Amino acid sequence: MKKIIFLVFLFSFTLQAQMVKDTTVVEKDTVIDVKSSWYGRSMFTALTTGGDAKNETLSQRITRNIEIGKSFGSVDVGLALGEYKHSVIDSTSIKYTELRLTMDACQFGIFSNEISVGAGYVFQSKTPVMMEISSTLFAQIEAHWGLGFVFGNVDFVGNYNDMNKSFFGLYFRYGLMRNEGGILTNKLRIIETSRRHRLRKKHTIF
Repeated sequence: MKKIIFLVFLFSFTLQAQMVKDTTVVEKDTVIDVKSSWYGRSMFTALTTGGDAKNETLSQRITRNIEIGKSFGSVDVGLALGEYKHSVIDSTSIKYTELRLTMDACQFGIFSNEISVGAGYVFQSKTPVMMEISSTLFAQIEAHWGLGFVFGNVDFVGNYNDMNKSFFGLYFRYGLMRNEGGILTNKLRIIETSRRHRLRKKHTIF
């Protein structure tokens, strides 16, 4: 009888340690500064105006270009390839390549004002040297792309001829966003996993 009571008493206070692991996964975005990054830009539709555009049809005033380059802080350095549908001096369309420097002059949230200067070469033209100055109003719609409005002026110079074209249009840019200090930023998704351990005591009664 004593042995039975002893066994009941012993087993009633037997503790079995059970480790319960609760795993929590947390996803959050973090923004980091980036020194440099590649970008692409396309002025997919624009029209020329001014005195040298007289007697030109609307289709002859179209100009387009595409630009690829690298961003360093608040500055973009890129190489552009483009075309003007009509040149008064050459009486035909002209294609060109241009080295362009763009600076982020002002940034407010997702909106920015950029100033661009460029110099290029016009193929098979009587005015082979081109010089550009332009300004943009840009909106970074998503983390890596945005749309903007551009307006500017281009001078074409040759040995005996010169002409001037003003233009305005829309462009698309793919690249990293800048903060209000003009610094390139990149948004990263970080996944954090945490485990919480809880010691649960289980009483086993005979």
